[in-house]
Amino acid sequence: MDRQAELYTKYLKFTDLMFEEYPPLEVAAIMSVISLSLYKTLLDDEGFQNMVDKISESRNEVKSLKVPPSLLN
Repeated sequence: MDRQAELYTKYLKFTDLMFEEYPPLEVAAIMSVISLSLYKTLLDDEGFQNMVDKISESRNEVKSLKVPPSLLN
């Protein structure tokens, strides 16, 4: 498994743990805020604006997790 796949798997496991204590939409909101804050911190202003634009432009390419929504509630 490459490093990115390993990180993704670990992050999903952590997210699962958070779902045991917090509502999934709250977890998703916190994850979004943290990711945007990281981009804002690590990129210059132009890079940040480009990243946010790219995220917005790819909204139709986002895939659902392969679990029934009932398992997330």
